[in-house]
Amino acid sequence: MARCSFCERPAEESRYLVAGPRGVAICQDCAQVAVEIADAAQPPPGDLVLTGIGTLVTNDPRRGGRLGIVEDAALAVRRGRITWVGPESHLPDRYRQLEEIPCGGRAVIPGLVDASNRLLAVPIDPADDPVGLTLDRLERGLARGVTAVDLRVAGDPLLLAAARQVVDRSPVRVSVTWVVDQPDSALAEAALAAVSAVELRGPAGFDLPDLTPVRLRGPDASPPRGSRVLSREGCPGEGGVELVEAAWLIEGSVDPAADPLALASGSGDPIQMPGPHLAAAVAVLRGMDPLRALWAVTRGGGMAVGDREAGRLRPGDRADLVVVDSPDPTALLFDPDRVFSVVVDGGLVP
Repeated sequence: MARCSFCERPAEESRYLVAGPRGVAICQDCAQVAVEIADAAQPPPGDLVLTGIGTLVTNDPRRGGRLGIVEDAALAVRRGRITWVGPESHLPDRYRQLEEIPCGGRAVIPGLVDASNRLLAVPIDPADDPVGLTLDRLERGLARGVTAVDLRVAGDPLLLAAARQVVDRSPVRVSVTWVVDQPDSALAEAALAAVSAVELRGPAGFDLPDLTPVRLRGPDASPPRGSRVLSREGCPGEGGVELVEAAWLIEGSVDPAADPLALASGSGDPIQMPGPHLAAAVAVLRGMDPLRALWAVTRGGGMAVGDREAGRLRPGDRADLVVVDSPDPTALLFDPDRVFSVVVDGGLVP
């Protein structure tokens, strides 16, 4: 089995593995660190180091368990990418010159991912400034630790146009899922050019390109041949992560026992904003372990939107993270205002 010669990660766990002479190989993460070490230029924006982390949740199972927790930790970032994670006592000297965020024993977690949101899910009047309203709500969510959101959008051309503007202007990472209730092949070509994934509630009425990311909802939904299933909701069969929205938990219509699981707001209601906190809190009240709920609104959400890095903190990943104003990493699930600071792409959010 091919492995990185530096970190010994197998090829299937790496985004890419470059082989050299005499069997030497290097993975994407180690290549990133090598570039960072070799660059003697002044640190550009997106370079910082977090120190004094009481509990760091990486969601990297290579560090043990599902959450890959590191105690008394530090985390270094170069050019918006994580380049080092580990106990602070082992922090290399080269990182001590970077801008420092002292965490004072607080917990650090990956940014929350709201994998199902309907801020742009109903027909709109352009005079209402739907883009401005959506951006305002996303900014409010960011202040409470939500660094990635998936917008569910119906086949209204105005909604799709608004979604494209939101993606371009958003302070957080935004993906767009096209919700298909009544498949319309005439709209499909334009819609597929604007969205990240397609949600099917029945058999597709048109052909999808191979490896199109799809979300399945309802027992009649079936993926087209060659598509890539991101999430399934009430659908039999394997593939993807089970996605559960807050309302279903509140109504008691869903038992939060599936694994893997993503928890999301599923709402465009500003009262339920800023995102998946409500779903996580209700899931815990219904018996879910708080740490499992934390995974479900971070890495679980990232899996549900098909993002390889969202909701995870390991070398090579984007530096989207939250310093929780508590030593308990789950405190943010029950009090969305327990945010000490937020970092997106390695930059500290004002």
